Amino acid sequence: MISQHEWESLYFEGRWPELRKIIAQCIDKLPNDNSFPFRVSREHCAAIGHIALLGNVWKMKQLGLCNNKPLILLRNFKSPCNLLLNLLREYYPIQFTKKDSLEIFGPYIEYLEDKIAIFQTKTGSLINDFECNQQAKAEVEWAKTFSGPLLKLPDSVLEQGSAKYQALTKSKSENHMVMHLRNNVNDPLRSARNVNINTYKTVCEYIANKGYNVFFMGDNSLKNIFQGQNFYFLDQDNEEDNWFQIYIIARAKLFIGTPSGPAWIPPLFNVKTLATNWWPFCFRRWFPEDIMIPKKLKFKNKILKFSEINGLKESKIESLGNLQKNGYELAENTYDEIISGVEEMEKNNLSTKNTASSQKMFNDLFKDTGFYNCARIALSQEQFV
Repeated sequence: MISQHEWESLYFEGRWPELRKIIAQCIDKLPNDNSFPFRVSREHCAAIGHIALLGNVWKMKQLGLCNNKPLILLRNFKSPCNLLLNLLREYYPIQFTKKDSLEIFGPYIEYLEDKIAIFQTKTGSLINDFECNQQAKAEVEWAKTFSGPLLKLPDSVLEQGSAKYQALTKSKSENHMVMHLRNNVNDPLRSARNVNINTYKTVCEYIANKGYNVFFMGDNSLKNIFQGQNFYFLDQDNEEDNWFQIYIIARAKLFIGTPSGPAWIPPLFNVKTLATNWWPFCFRRWFPEDIMIPKKLKFKNKILKFSEINGLKESKIESLGNLQKNGYELAENTYDEIISGVEEMEKNNLSTKNTASSQKMFNDLFKDTGFYNCARIALSQEQFV
């Protein structure tokens, strides 16, 4: 069996044919890859939200919720966010380009690769964690013991970001909120995650009128919609500017998001999130200090209570078409619900902790899962518990 040190030496010395031969010999001898000294991941570098999940994977490893083998990241030449990957080098020091890596691993990569939805336990068995129970459990356990951000921006980024912020807003003080919405019309299988853009535009106007700068992250098709005083648009597809998007999120007073990848970035920097229009219902927002407002499930024009939704197979369906085939519809968050959530987060209202009867009732819906004690339900949602 090759050690991690030997493997790294062979790689960095360019002795790839020798390394490839050893990998093949090792895998041929194993009934599974349990005793191989490392794991490999391509998926975690594929999208900005996938990169943010690496913070959670590291916590899982530290808490013993999955194997503690080194995770090697196979980066694309064009990463969705180089800054975020570079900040994670403290936890994942072995990163190199996919082209070089695939040349080494060849057909053996399938035996070594960690998938986002599948985790390997300490004993080597694989668990399909599609419902994210282990990830959520890690965040809850971590919050009990540790405080402070997992990542911190380096001084060089703070200096560059501050200069760009001042040039953009004409203000030396940073007082802003960030918003990102999922509106992917090309993904019908997850269409239930999409939201009504117009509702959020009026929310942005409300926040701007309170004296905040509002930074809106989205694709370029939304640029002309989100315009107004103290509005600033960030093109999420602009690779040259993604470092500034991380800067803006890391320095935000609040992140307002929907169930999409960027909503996993704020917790890396201890920035709280108002998780709006959250769906599927079964995937409760993981982070205990966040507040969530789920979408409502309707059947025969009746809005179901969360206790009625819990356990339904429809609580896991992400396609609007499939929900409609079963006779169900989704109701999105209203303007008033989102504004109420923003005000609640501003006040850091401790009454939303899982102590009030409605909070306890909501929390108990997840008692037998890893989602117990995760994000709080917004006060405006108590009537639906």
